Amino acid sequence: MMAGRTAGGGDAPADDLEGLTPEELRQELRRTREALQLMAHAVSHDLGEPCRKVVQFGTLVEERAGDALTGDSRRHLGYMVKAGRRMQAMLAGMLAWSRVTTAASPFERTPLQALVERALDKRRARMQELSGAVEHAVDGEAEVDGGQIETVVLALVDNSLRFIAEGDTPSLRIRSEQATLPGPDPEGDRPAVRLVFEDDGIGFEPRFAESIFVPYRRLHTRSEYPGVGMGLAICHRIADRHGGSLSCLGVPGGGATFLLTLPRDQQRRGGAQ
Repeated sequence: MMAGRTAGGGDAPADDLEGLTPEELRQELRRTREALQLMAHAVSHDLGEPCRKVVQFGTLVEERAGDALTGDSRRHLGYMVKAGRRMQAMLAGMLAWSRVTTAASPFERTPLQALVERALDKRRARMQELSGAVEHAVDGEAEVDGGQIETVVLALVDNSLRFIAEGDTPSLRIRSEQATLPGPDPEGDRPAVRLVFEDDGIGFEPRFAESIFVPYRRLHTRSEYPGVGMGLAICHRIADRHGGSLSCLGVPGGGATFLLTLPRDQQRRGGAQ
């Protein structure tokens, strides 16, 4: 039996990890991550059914017996249904987070301009509705899961449309630039391409630049801006799966800048993960 593993194949106690070799630590980390991904998928999928029942029957009571309920009872039932729907949205977010690796597509060399344009086409009507403006100058290719990177672009475009001050119109600039990422060994950095998203929205305090990517972490109340706080967490996980990074800079009232950095070549990571 390998050091640090229990006889039943469970996770190693924290104290036992000290005796593991670097390769054994990597294996232990991989097993732990896989177990967490399976748990997140199972929880989000299996809890969905009872949650749907709560919403379904709560709505049915509202429709059929609403007039017979007292004011307090009707209000409390409404709270229950709203909470159930919010839980459904949270579970859907967890399921999407787990599927970044469990339902991924292979990496393929893809023109990044095409990905950006495809995402912008899906938001063109909303941009026109808000009288918004978007400028983009993107070039280069990278080995990516096109569907996932399009998801990231859509989420960052949606942020620029959502987080604006009342009375303002959204403005977004997207550009690409040369970049590097740390290599897997001391031989040097890997060539990368960085997509930069700059908006003129409400921005945020710089102290939230890391916690903004934590699952379910919100900087605003639901009444101010809708959502459950999973969008950026999913984007960060997608960047991590690609061996890249997603970071942000913000100024209160001065907009936000998101930096998506992707390696140009995935071959050294062994293909899709």
